[in-house]
Amino acid sequence: MHRTLGALATDLKLRAQTGLELLSEVSAQRLSPRRVAASDELRYVECEAQALLERGLDDPDEAEAATPDYVALSEQLAQVEDFDLPFLVRHSEADAASTALCDALLTQINWPYHSFLVGTFSCEYYWTLPPRAVICSPAGEDRRLLGIGDLCHELGHTVCDRDLDTILGSFTRDLMGYVRSHINSPPPAVGSPRDFYHELLDSWRGWGIELACDVVATYLVGPAFLWQHLRLTLMRERLASLFEPLSGEIHPADDARFRTAAAALSLMGFEVERSELEERWRGALDALGHTPDQLYTTTYPDELVEKLAESVVEGSRALGLRPYDPNAGPSDDVAVLANRAWEALHDRPSEYARWEREALAGAHSAWSQ
Repeated sequence: MHRTLGALATDLKLRAQTGLELLSEVSAQRLSPRRVAASDELRYVECEAQALLERGLDDPDEAEAATPDYVALSEQLAQVEDFDLPFLVRHSEADAASTALCDALLTQINWPYHSFLVGTFSCEYYWTLPPRAVICSPAGEDRRLLGIGDLCHELGHTVCDRDLDTILGSFTRDLMGYVRSHINSPPPAVGSPRDFYHELLDSWRGWGIELACDVVATYLVGPAFLWQHLRLTLMRERLASLFEPLSGEIHPADDARFRTAAAALSLMGFEVERSELEERWRGALDALGHTPDQLYTTTYPDELVEKLAESVVEGSRALGLRPYDPNAGPSDDVAVLANRAWEALHDRPSEYARWEREALAGAHSAWSQ
């Protein structure tokens, strides 16, 4: 291992130097703070890798002692390589446009945290890494408005990362209470009730984060999030009945996600919009021949869905986030624009492409002032 570690430490130093070379070619002024921060991390790794090489790694005992340091430095370098370099080195006009939209949204909703660098090169739909302050969307999203709801879902992950106790409120206690009250009276076909409810508890602890992000998105953009969730579900053919509810999925069933967001919509006073969306959702499920079974309804009970929605809406208000308001302001208000996009798509589908281009052009003109 001592010979191998010396070679790997050399490679580590060279990778850091390559990263620095790439960052030296990043000239956009708007990226300067992030470029400087990433460069500082790379210089640190470069120096520490050199220090490793100077520790006499030909000695087996010294190499063994230095291995944890090498692993830690490799992990730090990987964060820069995976989540800083791609966003900085290949930053395009499309990325700049999506970042501008995100910046405008954050200002309008009273965002209390850091801003984001948005990339448009994802092959895994929307995703985010809150500690690195990046969001990645599929190619072409800089020219589209319908996916803004899922941009807001990714913002929800930062809310949960920074203020989870506030955003979940009493829900964790509610979840524990639900399990305690039902563990001795399970529904048929559950098998061992204790095993089932312990698994249910563990699953909901993970699902609760994703559902909370859905509610944050609904709070921020209202019906536009549910329309986007309907579209995404049909795009990916991931309907609720296709899941085993306790199979270890990171994301909860899509129907449960819809129901939770719909409950939040009601709490915000959008009952008419909820009714229309529920009708469209049921139509999609019926068209594909999927209906919930008893295991599903036991796994995602209305009681937990509604309590989670209530907790997250209250938590969002406590954090000072602005809720969706269709009368919030001018045509460059991102949340209003997202909902108008869905209205235009339904009302005038043949004219939608032109409407979307003009709406985005006008909004970007306002955001750049």
